[in-house]
Amino acid sequence: MTAPDHWAAISLLGKVSNWTEQRLIGVTVVAGFGHILLSVILALAGFTLIFSAYISALTAQLIGALMLATGLYVIFNALYSTHHKKVRMPKVAKKALSGIQGTML
Repeated sequence: MTAPDHWAAISLLGKVSNWTEQRLIGVTVVAGFGHILLSVILALAGFTLIFSAYISALTAQLIGALMLATGLYVIFNALYSTHHKKVRMPKVAKKALSGIQGTML
């Protein structure tokens, strides 16, 4: 049998209050499910607090990478797309972009 602190209180309360066996079992079941539910909620809260800093840092890095990738896609699409009229870029900008392309490879 488990430790008396889990069952003795309900047993004594049922005896003092003259509960029937059905009511004692019902109260025990409700208290047991409440105990389990509260334990799960506290575990999830603890898990969230522990990993929130890690998730926050990871999210910031992923968003930064996504923004960089989107910007590069827009630049290269504007330079090499045949679907719309090309915009002439200054030679300095083309050199800068070719330098970026060279470092990415």
